[in-house]
Amino acid sequence: MAHHFTPESGGEPRKTGTIQ
Repeated sequence: MAHHFTPESGGEPRKTGTIQ
């Protein structure tokens, strides 16, 4: 699992697969 910013979560730094 790579730690990267997920714009789909609103631009918050979340773990891959942990998008709430």
